[in-house]
Amino acid sequence: MRLPHQEPLLFAREVIEKRDNEAIVLCEFELLPTLPMFIEAAAQSCAAFAPRKSDDIPTGFLVSCRDVKRLAPPAGTRFRIKIFLKVDMGKVKNFFFEASNLPANRVCASGNITMMISE
Repeated sequence: MRLPHQEPLLFAREVIEKRDNEAIVLCEFELLPTLPMFIEAAAQSCAAFAPRKSDDIPTGFLVSCRDVKRLAPPAGTRFRIKIFLKVDMGKVKNFFFEASNLPANRVCASGNITMMISE
């Protein structure tokens, strides 16, 4: 993934799968992630929905988050972030995310985020 972030805040590594309203992104952390780190990883994962006109790096920013919950203690530093596009209002998009640790595939965090993504 091409993002404007740099280490140590670059969490989203690779789009594993992408469908019309769903994407699965591999995210890696240097240490056990906190809830704000999961939110940032989910926001970065939304780049899978950015329009691709060229090799431009997508730009966007987190507008809001709600109903974000830590469901289980994180184990390890590799996670799968599943992003569901719920509402698409052009540049403003609302997503639901789930963060599951790998390889156990246990959901550790979930919530809703709203992003402004450039077109």
